[in-house]
Amino acid sequence: TANIGGELAKSYFLRAETPMTESASAVVANKTVEAITGIVFAAAGVGLALSSLPLVERLRSGLIVAVFVVGSAVGLAFLLQRRRPIGRLLGFLGRLRIRIGALERRREAVDSMDAHLSGFYTTNRRRFLLCTLLHFGSWIMGVLEAYLIIRFMGQEVAFTTVFLLVALAFVVKAAFFFVP
Repeated sequence: TANIGGELAKSYFLRAETPMTESASAVVANKTVEAITGIVFAAAGVGLALSSLPLVERLRSGLIVAVFVVGSAVGLAFLLQRRRPIGRLLGFLGRLRIRIGALERRREAVDSMDAHLSGFYTTNRRRFLLCTLLHFGSWIMGVLEAYLIIRFMGQEVAFTTVFLLVALAFVVKAAFFFVP
């Protein structure tokens, strides 16, 4: 969907099957869980790199800072999503006398999306855990895929080396997400 509208397109395409408020909150929750598991995966890769590779101090520090900054941002997003963030933001802006007409007119839908999103984390814990485990499995399968491709190309490589490459690639991509 990235080529035809990104993550929001998923909700749009599902609108005939499920209300947009439910599908949009599901897409947001899924991307958040993907980011949480990604940062844990990357932190494991950075830990492995720090313990097994002779890295210069600047690179060691940069990796630690990158994982910390990205992890903090992901953690903050996760915590905010549990507390009805869109409705709270509208309330805060309203106290500042700033109105966003499009969202104010759809206040019921905004509240519904907030409820679905926070409910996923607080009342659907089994589904949250299953989603988390599936995403961890996805990260490991990505490493396995890269490992097998390299091996099929006739190159000898350790699985841990491929794990490092994939994990560090995630750190770099996450740290520079704003670069097109």
